[in-house]
Amino acid sequence: MTCDVALTPCELDSMEEAYLATLLDTCVLLPYTVTATDDYGKPVEVWEEGVTSACGYDPQASRFKESLNQTEVPVEVSALRLPLDIAIDNRDKVRLTHRYSRLLTPYLYFEIYSDPIIGLSGITILMKNVTDGSNG
Repeated sequence: MTCDVALTPCELDSMEEAYLATLLDTCVLLPYTVTATDDYGKPVEVWEEGVTSACGYDPQASRFKESLNQTEVPVEVSALRLPLDIAIDNRDKVRLTHRYSRLLTPYLYFEIYSDPIIGLSGITILMKNVTDGSNG
């Protein structure tokens, strides 16, 4: 049995246009780079200023438990939706600067917790809030 259910380019464009209209927040991507090695041969990691993009932030995407030295630790993970044309790596960080067009003070910083999930009209990543002072 064969079905002709493939989406047309026009339908995909329409879906992407509707998706982009829902990205009401603004974030700055902080790409991961290694600039050198320290005296002990360890890489010097830097998260440089990257692309500013429209995004959709979901602060309560998921809660689960993660094992840490035989102890279960609760983990809260946020989701961020991005346009398809954004290049992102799971070692990058994200700075959320605007929520519904309003400036956030202070900004919110996140580590990417998952590989990017590429959908038909956009990209979704899961993130953890950075609270240890290592903000980009």
